[in-house]
Amino acid sequence: MGIRATVRAGALAIALASALTATAAAAQVRVAIGGQIQDVPANTVRTVTTINGRTRIVDTAWRGGTATPGMAVITTTETTDEDDEGHILSRTVVTCIEPQRTMVAAVSYAPPPAPRIEIDPADLDEPVT
Repeated sequence: MGIRATVRAGALAIALASALTATAAAAQVRVAIGGQIQDVPANTVRTVTTINGRTRIVDTAWRGGTATPGMAVITTTETTDEDDEGHILSRTVVTCIEPQRTMVAAVSYAPPPAPRIEIDPADLDEPVT
């Protein structure tokens, strides 16, 4: 039994060491919300909802095309319900993190049209000297 416990402890130590040295998945953006650092995965819109101290995180696929790595629009909305005396009954804070789109400008160039030369027939009647 003692050997089995040693093997388990060794396996746990190896698993813990490999977990500590593993690199994190690439994040589109890293944000701090309520003192907590969160990595939002690439091509993901994360909505963090906090109601009366309980936090819920919902990730949805982002349908915006190509995003700029490390850039996001962070929108925070706070809703407070109060009674007639002004006491807070509930408080909801929703933070939505959406990657920014990459700006693509399509520029086309066309040469200017050739100048139109109009000849006055009266000038043709005069002799050239």
